[in-house]
Amino acid sequence: MTREEIQSIQRRIGAEPDGWWGPNSMESCQRHLRSLLPHPSPFPSPATEKMAEYYGPAGEVPLVQVPVPYRMKLYDEDKLVKAVTIHERLAPSLAGIFSDIIAVFPTPQDRDRAGVTRFFGSFVNRPQRGGTRPSKHAFGAAIDLDATRNGLHTPWPTKSAMPLEVFEVFARRGWVGLGWLVWRDAMHFQATQ
Repeated sequence: MTREEIQSIQRRIGAEPDGWWGPNSMESCQRHLRSLLPHPSPFPSPATEKMAEYYGPAGEVPLVQVPVPYRMKLYDEDKLVKAVTIHERLAPSLAGIFSDIIAVFPTPQDRDRAGVTRFFGSFVNRPQRGGTRPSKHAFGAAIDLDATRNGLHTPWPTKSAMPLEVFEVFARRGWVGLGWLVWRDAMHFQATQ
């Protein structure tokens, strides 16, 4: 992101708008987004055992298809995604997120600039990258968007492009974005505390 874009984020989260992203901005951002999360959280701790208690065994969870109410492409290709596979407990929440995205990004051009038109995955039965524990995707409790511009290990917001407003949409529905939680992997959103 540009310095001006970072300043815009800083103003929105109540940090000094100096255009430099450091510990004070990080703290303000986390405070801002945590304030949007429902309290108590409707979702479990990200610990594997708590995920299994809430969602069921990894890879064996009940799944449903949530229709996408706007034009979404698979990766950066022209193949359209008409529905997203997710845990059945999350279907109303994800449908609400899609509706909220339309409200915040009303035109197709707005949604495309925000990256919410590029789908990079939801349910897949696999371990976490670099580990042996199940991925949040294996519980049907995660979705990845716009991974090309918000790649694995790419720092947010200095190097990746996920808009703060997308994090806000997910947070209001109780979903955590790794971009603001761990400052990288901004493509990843999960239904956990």
